[in-house]
Amino acid sequence: MSPTSIRQLRELKIKEDSRDRDTLTVPTIDPKNWPKTTDALQDYFCCVLGETKAPLAHVIRDEAKVTHEADNPATNYDTPANEMIARLPHQDAAGADLPTYIHDRSKVWQTMAEVCRDDKCWIYVKPFQQL
Repeated sequence: MSPTSIRQLRELKIKEDSRDRDTLTVPTIDPKNWPKTTDALQDYFCCVLGETKAPLAHVIRDEAKVTHEADNPATNYDTPANEMIARLPHQDAAGADLPTYIHDRSKVWQTMAEVCRDDKCWIYVKPFQQL
């Protein structure tokens, strides 16, 4: 930790506090433009915070495994939020899913179900819904 990194985190906290969570709208599916839909969902999950106050985008990142700081320095990330997305672990040392990850994964699922429910893609999503 350095004074610079603390200032960055302070700025992130101020930005989070000033953000009006009620104005965030869940994206809709554009069946004619799936890349746009995917980007909109990615952007949405980057703005919505999970159990540990890290963006929910950590749940849908490409690599589930976290790389150690020695192999991937903090300077590789342009914002603290992007670093949190990349570094937040999904599993403990024994390989079991962390409770915070399970909670965040559930929030992502609920959002995806909400987005897909009234669309034709629901027939593909519904079989995976937990009862």
